[in-house]
Amino acid sequence: MISLLFIWVLALYIALNYLFLSSVFKIFSYRNKKKFTYLLVFFILLPLVSMFLHRFAWDRVGKWIYLLGISYVWVIIISSYVFVFYRIIHLKYKKKYIWYTSLALVILLLSYSLYCGRSIVVKEIDIKTQKIQESKKIVYMADIHIDTLNDEKYIEKIVKMTNEINPDMVLINWDLVDWTSLTHATFSGFDQIKAPIYATLWNHEIYMWIPYVEEILAKTKIKLLRDEMIEEQGIQILGADEIWARSKDADTSKLQKFLANNKIDSTKPAILMLHEPVWMDIAEKSGIDLQVAWHTHDWQIWPFSYLVKQVFGYNYWLYNIWNMKFYITSGTGLWGPPFRLGTRNEIVVINIGK
Repeated sequence: MISLLFIWVLALYIALNYLFLSSVFKIFSYRNKKKFTYLLVFFILLPLVSMFLHRFAWDRVGKWIYLLGISYVWVIIISSYVFVFYRIIHLKYKKKYIWYTSLALVILLLSYSLYCGRSIVVKEIDIKTQKIQESKKIVYMADIHIDTLNDEKYIEKIVKMTNEINPDMVLINWDLVDWTSLTHATFSGFDQIKAPIYATLWNHEIYMWIPYVEEILAKTKIKLLRDEMIEEQGIQILGADEIWARSKDADTSKLQKFLANNKIDSTKPAILMLHEPVWMDIAEKSGIDLQVAWHTHDWQIWPFSYLVKQVFGYNYWLYNIWNMKFYITSGTGLWGPPFRLGTRNEIVVINIGK
């Protein structure tokens, strides 16, 4: 099954490369078959070479080559939405303006996708509960992925937007740190946020080595929740790490043990921060009022969000799970290429009140 899937993906990837390059050649009326073959092989190998450099070369040049390589994959996918129609129309109409219109539409679509990938919107959700004594405003972020692309300037943007919201507390759910070349100074901007900050770790922080991440964040005001529960302003916040499910059918014993070990007060609201959108029934039975997740990224480029939903059963939205609310964010940052199409980076404002 895995072998067939790999062959299918590889064939699709080669076909998209061919569609992209041959369409560009047609648009510019260029017909050098030798150069076409060389360029086709080069672009097919570019992402593979960039991922190799990403794995073994941690310098800035290696990172930008990696960014270029994986960005190219999204470029050919997004371009294919226009070029498929262009090739169909081209069978009957061979006017020059159709060719240039197609190229202009590709540039416009890529520009819009780049804009969506670099900007952030604010989304508000309301959680009603009789357990809260005083209404609270929580800023929820996830999947920020601070790295070569999302750097200190991106943090400054997040901090400015957060302080304008003026929340009572801030929750950051996994994948904050994404490069080992980062230092404490990279994250010092979070100290400008005027509310207490709680964060969880795992997934990409594992790739960066957890003790290293703990060391650089320990010098900031960010409080890490490592399989623990704290109470902040009458709200119980539970941060679970090392609970990583590849699918909704994975082993649930660690989450059950974590929730059992933390005595949840049923008279106060409880929020569970978990990496993946899974095991909501367990959280609901344990007295959780709101479970927040991400990991899916709303998978950045349409229509891949539909594929993610097939894996987890949920993708991006606020859901009702019996007596519990369940919210999956699309993420505050991006993994990989700086493109979003049909999705947005978001900072979520959770209003908890009666």
